[in-house]
Amino acid sequence: MSSTGSNIASKCVEDLRKKLEELSELKGKSFWVYNEEHLMDKTKGISFPAVGVIYEGIRSISENYKDTYKTGFSGELVTSVIVLQRPDNISYADTKTPAVALLDMIREKILGSRSPTGHVWRFVVEASATEKHGVVIWLQRWSTPVQFTPVVR
Repeated sequence: MSSTGSNIASKCVEDLRKKLEELSELKGKSFWVYNEEHLMDKTKGISFPAVGVIYEGIRSISENYKDTYKTGFSGELVTSVIVLQRPDNISYADTKTPAVALLDMIREKILGSRSPTGHVWRFVVEASATEKHGVVIWLQRWSTPVQFTPVVR
């Protein structure tokens, strides 16, 4: 599937945001943001958990393939899913959904699903929590292949 000129980065970020919005715990609390600080601003006054999707960019993977020049440019679009949770809501001792269970739900929701490129979202990494501004921040990174076909002029 060609992704040149079709706002593929925007479509991929929005795809993840919509998937997260489908989880009842994140209904109305899923945002497209530029960084953690932007997410903190967006979530002022709402209850947690909340989540933000960050577009991290596209990196070339063409150096791994000898014949890529014949078909165009192959890349990997990378996003981060940032989960915000209150520090007192980490375990099942609390009656709300704990952060670790929410991370599991997010992984299950995205894993195996297709991105707007037609490829499957790939789980990259999940990072441990850090506390900042009174909330705990967890990170999941996801990627999907993208293909750019050169415009013939």
